[in-house]
Amino acid sequence: MHQEAKYGIAGSRSHAFNIVIEKGLTEVTREVEYWDSIYRRIEELEKQGYKLGHGGLN
Repeated sequence: MHQEAKYGIAGSRSHAFNIVIEKGLTEVTREVEYWDSIYRRIEELEKQGYKLGHGGLN
């Protein structure tokens, strides 16, 4: 799965391409890296026993 689809940034490849044109590759790369870091932190918390639920982290 492409990172853009994983994070809901773009709904398709053509949409991702259009976003890159509009925002620029640097900005899109920064956004994907941001969401990568969030997901890594969530995975670390889940390993510690926390549960991610709709609307919060318990």
